[in-house]
Amino acid sequence: LFEFTCAVEEQRDIVKELEKPLENQHFTPQGEEQDAFSSRDTLHEEPLFKNFGIKVVTALNNVWDKCGYMDIEPYITSMWGNSLNTGGSLHPHAHSNSFFSGVWYPNDVEIDDMGGGCVKFIDPLSSRYQIMPRIRKTGKFNSGEIIIRPKKSMLLIFPSWLEHCTVPSTLDKPRYSISFNIWMTGKLGHDFALNRLEF
Repeated sequence: LFEFTCAVEEQRDIVKELEKPLENQHFTPQGEEQDAFSSRDTLHEEPLFKNFGIKVVTALNNVWDKCGYMDIEPYITSMWGNSLNTGGSLHPHAHSNSFFSGVWYPNDVEIDDMGGGCVKFIDPLSSRYQIMPRIRKTGKFNSGEIIIRPKKSMLLIFPSWLEHCTVPSTLDKPRYSISFNIWMTGKLGHDFALNRLEF
């Protein structure tokens, strides 16, 4: 899980775009309650999001460099807006058909007393919590989840297999974010391992 600060000149315009009436923004409900919405997933193809897309790819190159990856280049396969209303949340999920994914917050997110509005990442190795000693304080080394309080310009990048969700908020204020998926071009594997793939 990697965190960056990502401010773009078009930030105010992006927020205005997300605040447009849902019928104009092509948002579709994600649940029966109609309190969570997503836009079309081709925002990265629109001029308003071009500069942001460039910054995402730059951040991905930074992440992959830290991971020691070589001979691959990232590109955005899909990008969409999210809007959560009062009580809205996204169920635990991962992103299939993707290598890395991310989420960006164009403005500050108000958090209620119960952590509503936060994003939660869930440890996929739940079996290691079958034995749980008593702990003084919950932290990243002894918890099965990481909870992050979104703030303006926060960009989170993570492997697409990492399950995550949002904590339902009781506050009467929409929560906006932009999500995206990443794939790659280049070479994978090694000749000696007989698992080479080039695309």
